[in-house]
Amino acid sequence: MNKVIGRVIISKDRPAKPSEFWFTIRNHCEEVEIGSYVVAEDDRHKIIGVVEDEDYFAMTESPSQYFTEEMATSMGSPPTSPTIIRIGKARVVAREPPLNIPPGDRWRVRFISSNDVQVLHKNIPENKRILAGFIRGGSWIPIYYHADFLLGPEAAHVNISGKTGLAVKTSYAVFLAYAVLSWAIKNKEPTAVVMFNVKRGDLMRLHKLPKDVDDAKAKIEQWAEKVGLSDKADIYKMLWNEAYNLGINPYNIRIKYFTYPTDPYQCLLEGADYQYYSYGLGDLTKEELIASLYRPEEEVPETQINLIYRYLSRAIDAARRNKITLTFDTMRSHMEQYAKFSAREVFEAYRTPQNQRSRRQQYIVNKFHAPQLDNWHERVAGAVFRRLDGFLSRAGHIVKRRSPSGNPIKFSAIEPYTIHVVQLYGLTDAEKRLVVNALLRELSDGLEEEATKENPRVKRILTLIDEMNLYAPRRASPIKEQIIDITARGRDLCHSLVGIQQFASQIDAQVYGNCSTKVVGNSDLVEVRSDIYRYLGKFRDLVPLLDKGMLITYHPTYTSPIPIIFPVPLYQVTL
Repeated sequence: MNKVIGRVIISKDRPAKPSEFWFTIRNHCEEVEIGSYVVAEDDRHKIIGVVEDEDYFAMTESPSQYFTEEMATSMGSPPTSPTIIRIGKARVVAREPPLNIPPGDRWRVRFISSNDVQVLHKNIPENKRILAGFIRGGSWIPIYYHADFLLGPEAAHVNISGKTGLAVKTSYAVFLAYAVLSWAIKNKEPTAVVMFNVKRGDLMRLHKLPKDVDDAKAKIEQWAEKVGLSDKADIYKMLWNEAYNLGINPYNIRIKYFTYPTDPYQCLLEGADYQYYSYGLGDLTKEELIASLYRPEEEVPETQINLIYRYLSRAIDAARRNKITLTFDTMRSHMEQYAKFSAREVFEAYRTPQNQRSRRQQYIVNKFHAPQLDNWHERVAGAVFRRLDGFLSRAGHIVKRRSPSGNPIKFSAIEPYTIHVVQLYGLTDAEKRLVVNALLRELSDGLEEEATKENPRVKRILTLIDEMNLYAPRRASPIKEQIIDITARGRDLCHSLVGIQQFASQIDAQVYGNCSTKVVGNSDLVEVRSDIYRYLGKFRDLVPLLDKGMLITYHPTYTSPIPIIFPVPLYQVTL
């Protein structure tokens, strides 16, 4: 694989540039394909590139020569084949020495080998390398992410997009969780991973691993046959062998679950570490309540948001002075009262001496026990009441209606070197938004407090959110404010979000723009033609052709997107 496969081309129509170069491909090198990694070098320089385009052409000016050849063959005459010229185009990924110049004329080009790894990763110190996957060279060559650009503080956040089923988005997210925590254990960096499960019992099986490494290899072979990938079974076994050798060990990673009593997949947790969670109104901020009551695509009337804000401010103050017990049912009752009585009626009724009140005024005094606001509109209050009433009628899985507090997931329950799986499957969309927003705020607040300590218990958190488009839609919505805030300041807190969705074009541009690492699996060509994928360049044409387990990743420490392959997460081979 290290033999010369061609030479660098420098011509008028195909100039070499610091960022890209063309090269000839010798006829025997059929292994060269889009996504292959090559090295252009002379005796003093080495430039690593990834092939993003190939052209095959002949010197003939028209198809007539091919037609003539076919006719000659049919008549028994020996064909005269035209000379085929094969060239490839490579995007520069790394270079040594670090001179921003094009390769020279006729430099030799070969496949990448393990001897080139240090050039490929020279911008990532040994103690900052988190395994991202592998590329194919003379052997399986590891590709790394820089910890500070993945988890903070230099940059943060990852976005993973692609077709459901083909892009294996969740599978890669789990592998990334393995890689992050294996790095954290090795470098004694107290890091935690939080994952939201939205697909039945998918992530509720993370603790169900093969018995040992040998059993894992046998299970991988069985799994590959089951999913129609028998021809790649040896590759996946080899990938895990390489991953183990690099320190990726799922057996060293603890798994902890958060679920609710009516979870239909609770049976999977026998023998696992898990706890139930629930939420009362007192466990939520105003923003989290609004995110629960309104759908992401809704344009929420400002009058309703203002009423909720004003009510909660007064109600929270009244609860502190033991005037009321603030619960969901209490708020529901108060909104119903605001909807029945006007602010002026209530003000007049309470201002009138008891012996001078009309029957209506006395009725109001007897029935109205809500915090008195400066003003409100009955129709607006009625709309909020109906919204709250509808939410409570469908939120019986995790919402405590009559208690100020439930058993929310607290930062104190987050443990270092552990994957925490939060079960969302089976909840309504409103309940999911409640849990996701409340937990994201809890994690960020916890990290902010830990940062003030000399020896933080948890220093970094990687949070994986599937169906990100539900929490940060592209259109204007108050639902996504929490996500936007975290993506803006998450790198300073070392709170990194991994957003997963089918179409990256459907999520908020600000959220997507703050993701320093982008990962794309098999996707429709129409989707990748969207402007947000322009960083892929020519690799846009490769995306619809990616096989299962293959992805293209873009990370700040590399100058080009990089096609990679990754091992199947071991919990999947036990299904």
